[in-house]
Amino acid sequence: MSLLDLGWREEFARHFNHENPFWIPARVAVTHRGRYLLYSAQGDLEAVLAGSLEDRPVTGDWVATLPGAPGDLARIDRILPRQTVFRRKPPVSGGRKLITFEGETRIAGGTTVEQVIASNMDLVFVVTALDGDYSLNRIRRYLILAQCSGAEVIVLLNKVDLGDPGPALAELSSAATTFGVSAHTGEGLRSLEALVQPARTAALIGSSGVGKSSIVNALLGESRQYVSPKSTSTGKGRHTTTRRELVPLLRGGFLLDTPGMREVQLWAEESDVSDAFGFIEELATQCRFSDCRHTSEPGCAVKAAIETEELEEWVLDEYRRLTREVRYLDQRRLERQRSIQRKRLVKG
Repeated sequence: MSLLDLGWREEFARHFNHENPFWIPARVAVTHRGRYLLYSAQGDLEAVLAGSLEDRPVTGDWVATLPGAPGDLARIDRILPRQTVFRRKPPVSGGRKLITFEGETRIAGGTTVEQVIASNMDLVFVVTALDGDYSLNRIRRYLILAQCSGAEVIVLLNKVDLGDPGPALAELSSAATTFGVSAHTGEGLRSLEALVQPARTAALIGSSGVGKSSIVNALLGESRQYVSPKSTSTGKGRHTTTRRELVPLLRGGFLLDTPGMREVQLWAEESDVSDAFGFIEELATQCRFSDCRHTSEPGCAVKAAIETEELEEWVLDEYRRLTREVRYLDQRRLERQRSIQRKRLVKG
């Protein structure tokens, strides 16, 4: 594949430093235990990180790479600036080791740092499914993160063959552009395939068991990604994809498959929540008081919409809860930054 086929464009070329004349641009396809599979115009490369590189590449990154001699590993020396980034706050439960931006290794669970999941996507497909695990609240959380990425966002309602998808499609369409698909029957996949044009990258994000890997397999026409049924004891999906992988499509373009997320911890600003609940923000402009809290104030347009059933109470509750969550996150980020600055002053 050529660089253009891999998604190379002027934005990346502008930041490619020719400090080393032997460097070549390559794209991270798979990350796995300190080893990286890279796609390049010269072919696939297996690579490791330069010892001086503190940041860790993620799937989708463009990197400056020093190819090795035949039989040797290539070396990743630089990560090019990311054009789009899907990130979250690391999950609270079951903390794991994470290299922070200060270069320290620590347990990430509950820590106020960002975890980059994937980069340089043109599209983010937020995948849910028409089954017992469907949750609009969870989808809203994914949507906030996806919209923060800078990429185009589309919701995929998978497994529409399991029942009447009408109510769910109407509900989801109020939040984002939505497609109904079935990886099992092939319904809607042709429209989905048309969205992933040559040289474009689409990331599939969603909970375990919603069928992300099944969609990848259906678009590829082969069983490349492992698929397993839901747990019979919990009814929840299992993690069938264990690593993030950039999968090339035969007609061009890439799918970036990701492991399912059991926790969707927000890494966002209050304005991102407001954007996700734009209909509530619009109603609020009609309230009698500009500082209306939508509780018991007279002339509240939001409460009036609830009384007339134009707005459901639980949607307002979710809006309030997510707003509190990002306000707390912003406070924690500020405290963390102050702590880092104090440590640097002591060291200096």
